[in-house]
Amino acid sequence: MLNPTGSDLLTDVRNRVASELDRHVGLITSLAVLNSGSVHPEGVGRVQNVLADALRTLGAVMRLEYPDPIDTVDHHGTSRAVGIGPLLHAIVRPDEPRRVMVAGHADTVFGPDHGFQEVRRDGDLLHGPGVADMKGGLVALLAALEVILERDLAPDLGIEVVISGDEETGSPSSIPTLNAVGRRACAALVVEPRMVGGGVARARAGSANLTFMVTGRSAHAGRALQEGRNAVGAAADLVGRVNSCSPGSVGVNIASLHGGDAFNAVPDRATVRMNLRSASVGDLEDAVDGARSHANSVAQDHEVHIDVRGGIHRPAKPWSEVTSRLASLVESVSTELGQPLDFIDTGGVCDGNNLAALGLGVIDTLGVQGMGIHTDAETTDVSTFADSVALLVGVIDRVATSPGIRPGVG
Repeated sequence: MLNPTGSDLLTDVRNRVASELDRHVGLITSLAVLNSGSVHPEGVGRVQNVLADALRTLGAVMRLEYPDPIDTVDHHGTSRAVGIGPLLHAIVRPDEPRRVMVAGHADTVFGPDHGFQEVRRDGDLLHGPGVADMKGGLVALLAALEVILERDLAPDLGIEVVISGDEETGSPSSIPTLNAVGRRACAALVVEPRMVGGGVARARAGSANLTFMVTGRSAHAGRALQEGRNAVGAAADLVGRVNSCSPGSVGVNIASLHGGDAFNAVPDRATVRMNLRSASVGDLEDAVDGARSHANSVAQDHEVHIDVRGGIHRPAKPWSEVTSRLASLVESVSTELGQPLDFIDTGGVCDGNNLAALGLGVIDTLGVQGMGIHTDAETTDVSTFADSVALLVGVIDRVATSPGIRPGVG
C-alpha cells in the first residue's frame, strides 16, 4: 500500500511506465487504427477482443455482453434497428466484496466511412481517431492494472471494469450494466480524457436528445399549394419557438433539420433533431417539457402531426459531497506527483453523469491528456502518459485505504 506521502512509490511507478512508453504507444496505435465507430459494431467488437485478451492475461474474470439492436429514426422519420457493439465486463480480484468501478468505452465518433482513419506520431504528439477519447485512456487503465497487480497494491479492493460499446451515442444499451456495477461500487472512476490543459472535470451539465418527426400533406406547389401541409415549414417554426423560449440556462443545439426535395412539391415529411443541455436539473426538465408543448402547438397551428421521441439521457452531475471526498484523494495523489490539478465545470457529458445519479462519488476524466477530441485533429501528448497512469494507480490504491470513500445515502 502507499505510504503516508506515497511520492517515492508514485515516482517509481511513473518511471517504470515511462521506460516502456513505446510499448504502450504501440498498443494505443493498434487500437486506434481499428475503426470502432459507434455505428460499426464489428469494429467495436475487434477492439473489445484486444482488450479482453489483455485483461485475461492479468487474471481478470470477464465476459462480453452482446446487446440487442436499438431502434433509431433516420432523417426521413423512418424507424430502423441499429446494431450495437459488445460491452466488456471484467473483474480483477472478484472475491473482494469492496469494489471500485472503472468505466470506459471502446467506441469513437468516427464511423468506417469517416475520412479520419490514420494514426501518426510527431514527436510527443500522437494524432489519430480515438487516441485520446478514449483508446489512450483504456491503455492507461491496462498499464495501471499491470502495476497494481505486480506490486500487490490495493490488495483488499476488487476492481470492476466496464467498457461499453455505445458511449458516444449516450450508452443506450450499456446503462443497465453500468448501473448494476455502480450499485456494487464504493466509487467510480472513468478514463475519459483530461480537460485541455490537464484539468479534471468537476460538475457536468445534463443532456437531452429529442427527435421530432413531422408529417404533413403533399401537394403541387403551384396548382394546389393551399391543399398541402408543409412539414418543413412546421419544423422550422418549431425550431424557432424552442430556440426563443427555452430558459437562459439551457443550451439549445439544432443538430439537423431534414425534409423535402423538389422545389415544386409541398414536403410532407420533416425530421428535427436537437440537443438540450443545462447544469440545472429543473431547467433541463422544463426545457424538455417546453419543447414537447411547442410541438403540440405547432402541430395544431400547421395542421400536421408531430411524433416526439427521446428525452434526458444524461442527468446533470452536480458537485456532490461524495464526489468531493473522492476528489480530495485525487488532489492528494496529484500533489504527491508534483502536478496539482484544476477541477473545471463542463458542459460535456459522459457515463459519469449517470453513475453520479446513483449516489456514487465519480471522477470521470482520469484518462490521458489530449486535445481536439471528436475532430480530425484529435491528439494525445504521450509524454504525459506515465503521469496519467501513476495518477490512476495512486487513486485506486488510495480508495482502498480510505474507508470514508463510499456511496452517498439514497
